[in-house]
Amino acid sequence: MTRRIWLYLVPLMLLAPLSGWANGNYSHVWVSTDALNYLEDGELKELLTTPELTNILRNGAMYPDGGYAVGDNYGEISHWEPFHLTYLGWIRESFSPPWDHEAKQHIAFLLGMATHGMSDQLYDGMYLTRHGHYDDHGSEATMIGVDGATDACFAVAQGKPLELPEQWLPAETLAPLYEQLNGHKVTPETLVQGHTFVAVAILAANDGLNNPEQIAEYMELYPYACGNQNNPEAPGSPPTHSPAVAAYWQVLWGRLHGEETFDQPLLGTFFTGGTPWDQPTDASNPDSWVHFSMPRGLNPGTVNEDTVVVTDSDGAVIPVDLHVYYGNNSHLVNVKPQEDWPDATLFTVTISPPITSWDGVELGQTHSFEFATMPQPVAMVEEIVEEIVEEVMEQDLAVATDTVDAGQPDVSGTEAESSGGCSMQGQGNLTLLPLLLLLLALFFNRSRRHESI
Repeated sequence: MTRRIWLYLVPLMLLAPLSGWANGNYSHVWVSTDALNYLEDGELKELLTTPELTNILRNGAMYPDGGYAVGDNYGEISHWEPFHLTYLGWIRESFSPPWDHEAKQHIAFLLGMATHGMSDQLYDGMYLTRHGHYDDHGSEATMIGVDGATDACFAVAQGKPLELPEQWLPAETLAPLYEQLNGHKVTPETLVQGHTFVAVAILAANDGLNNPEQIAEYMELYPYACGNQNNPEAPGSPPTHSPAVAAYWQVLWGRLHGEETFDQPLLGTFFTGGTPWDQPTDASNPDSWVHFSMPRGLNPGTVNEDTVVVTDSDGAVIPVDLHVYYGNNSHLVNVKPQEDWPDATLFTVTISPPITSWDGVELGQTHSFEFATMPQPVAMVEEIVEEIVEEVMEQDLAVATDTVDAGQPDVSGTEAESSGGCSMQGQGNLTLLPLLLLLLALFFNRSRRHESI
């Protein structure tokens, strides 16, 4: 281990959450920037893509882990929606639309914090649960934990160091909000100290680019967790966070403007392989789980067999276990089959009232999504057509060969072939055409029926 890495170790060990599971700060800052690509054009995107405010957004994405570095519980509190909404309430009381420059600074910082909290839930609840299944070594096998190791691996996968944001922190504003929320007292000076230490985690991840031996060690310890950091088909990997984070920003932006309903679309649905098709069936493997993230933090007691139901295409209810990851006021729900999913089946997950948020707001409408343990019909058509075309070509070749062998002229390359291959030699193969057209029609209709998936 290089001397430079040793300089990072003590602050990094302090940064690690007590659970030992979390997303690293290189990843948090990266997601806060990448999520901008998923925002619809409009006032919010214009605000967050202004260079100064993008810098503040990135500061907010780093901020929550500062509490771990200084041993203060403000860090844990900063991860969760109750504090984010306390800050949001302060912004609404202090400013009003059209937002002035100071208000925009606070909004950017708030959305950065929300990025961090949402990203940790998605990463821990989906990605690190798979790490626990696939990797032989536990999360604390390195001195910087799985979060530090995977963050360095992600930096290497990105191929470039992450530029540290220029520090910006509204410490004087934030400090009294902790006491307002739950009586936790923290000084602005402590917040500044913690925020300064957070940068160390990004420097350590950047250092992985210059330490291939260290990265090789991490890859050996954590082949799944380090090997899939940049894989968009692995649920919970950093690239899968950005669309859900952008959707959550829109929800909070609406709440800044007085929209208090709980009826926005799901923030995201997540499937092994990055698609709802061809899902694994083995109930003992977390790859069989499907996941969804809600627009508000939840009251877990209201997420149950009455409000979240999985049915097959015949309407039969499939028994599942439901897990609101991290419990009260978190957003991610893991749907786990109690027994292996049936093969070649289309499923619907229906999410209905009276699910409520952690602060008692009831879900306003039913949501649903689909997944299947069979390949996508279009892909099946392509595969079948490929096989039929290959068979036709082989038969054409065999007929042509037989003709030449019988002493008759070979017309390949002649006008007969250039006019579509409909010479006498090929006419016997036209009997396959009705079958091909029938298959295409059947699968086209089936594909249209399930296009909503």
